Amino acid sequence: MHPQTVYEISREVRRELLLEATERRSIVSRVRRAAAARRSAHVATRTCSAEDFDLVAER
Repeated sequence: MHPQTVYEISREVRRELLLEATERRSIVSRVRRAAAARRSAHVATRTCSAEDFDLVAER
């Protein structure tokens, strides 16, 4: 194999691996943000009293 070809192939492989890693990181961060949003929404509903919901319903 020509050395230049080997270099080009390895560069292409590195680029694909980097893209895959970047995609995985963005998926992980989306999942973490969604989980955090669910947790904060859950805490908000737990700490609200029935009166709070009645006040919101009246508005």
